[in-house]
Amino acid sequence: EVNGGSAGLLASATATILDNDPAPVLSFSSDTSQLTIDENSSKDLTVTLEGASALETSFDIEITNQSTSAEDYSVSSLTYTIPAGDNSAIISVNALADAVDEFDERLLVSLTNINNATVGSLSSSLITIADTNDTPTLTTSSQAITVNEGDTSTINFSIDTASAKPISFLYSTVP
Repeated sequence: EVNGGSAGLLASATATILDNDPAPVLSFSSDTSQLTIDENSSKDLTVTLEGASALETSFDIEITNQSTSAEDYSVSSLTYTIPAGDNSAIISVNALADAVDEFDERLLVSLTNINNATVGSLSSSLITIADTNDTPTLTTSSQAITVNEGDTSTINFSIDTASAKPISFLYSTVP
């Protein structure tokens, strides 16, 4: 029933709700922004999404070899997705074993191609792969050598395992 007027058509309207919430922030967790991994072992890097999101967040990782080659490590993937409502992703880094005595090696894992989030202050993780190989032992097959004055002699030295480090040693002659 309508009082003081007549019944008419109902009007409709469309409303648009603008999403003005800040984008979530993607970064490495502080406890995985620098890690040391022994050869022949692995560790997980945690990438966290700070702030709620109803959207799926995806990102890639880029690896910069600072003093290592790709044969010294492997990663679980180069592309990751954090489902809507979740807040983290795990990157598994495996330090592969080798038989070479070498300096510790480093690589930098960086977040790239981020979708539905902004990059945070911890956008990369510095990984050190710690060498666990024994230092080579230096040996010679010569025990005592007698050389007459004016003559020469050769003494051969060898190491029992491969090394990427410079090998140096001191020797002396006894008159």
